[in-house]
Amino acid sequence: MWQTFTTTLRRALPTKWELLFVLFVACYNTVFSLAPWRTLLFWLLVPLVYCFIVFIIAVLPERADSKKLAFITGLLLVISFLWTVYKNGGVVNFSGWRTFRLTLPFFVSTTSAAFFTYLFLYAYSQHVFWAELFSLVSLLLTQSRGPILGLAMALLYGGVNLYWFIALTAFIVYAIPYTLREFVGPYAFYTQRFHIWRAAWDMFVMRPFSGVGFATFPLALKVYSHPFLFQFFPFNHAHNILLQLLAELGIAGPVVFIILLKNIYRTFPPADTKNGLFLRMALVSYLGRNIFDVTP
Repeated sequence: MWQTFTTTLRRALPTKWELLFVLFVACYNTVFSLAPWRTLLFWLLVPLVYCFIVFIIAVLPERADSKKLAFITGLLLVISFLWTVYKNGGVVNFSGWRTFRLTLPFFVSTTSAAFFTYLFLYAYSQHVFWAELFSLVSLLLTQSRGPILGLAMALLYGGVNLYWFIALTAFIVYAIPYTLREFVGPYAFYTQRFHIWRAAWDMFVMRPFSGVGFATFPLALKVYSHPFLFQFFPFNHAHNILLQLLAELGIAGPVVFIILLKNIYRTFPPADTKNGLFLRMALVSYLGRNIFDVTP
């Protein structure tokens, strides 16, 4: 396992110039950050998270025991359920849940979109019904349109009609009525997103080269946002990965993101293998979700 990881990690290493560029951006961004120590801490976490992702890719088995797979997906679902009940003060409330946004392993539903897309596809390929069901239910329990959209995009990319039918049906039945409800209430989707996107763009315009600092978006929002955003929810990200990168890291943010993503992509197995295809579909799910949200 260790040898496999080191071999995969070598393939994921950026080039010398890419590494120097990322280090320069990190230093420059930290110096001019609204909260330098916070920014420094999060930059130090980047290589750890990067290595963890590479490790997961390296140790993915071609085939897993069906009982273990069902147990893992079921356990994650139970943990999320119990954590949500705990955060709600012991009350089981099916209205307005944000299940995996409250669990520690899945800070926002963005991450769970890619994770459970992969688990769902993997379980289906091995005909493990319960693992398929638990994975799909876990996505739905986020009560977020993004994970379903991410799954639908991934399945469209994979060209698997059954998967696409399931994802599209779930999106129509669940996401569209939920969206319509927000249009007529005080939590109007368009109004919130419009103002948060405008605030993120204003951050970039005011600080196009340095950004406001990695992981300081919530702090900067108090300066650059519309007061409406704080009437109902404490927003902490731009709800769009491109705007988030531009706001926090400046013009170099998308470049750093592409460098890291490109090198992680190089570690994927060939596309004609099961893991290679599923990882690519999970990546599409992740990027699709990030159109309307941001992985921390």
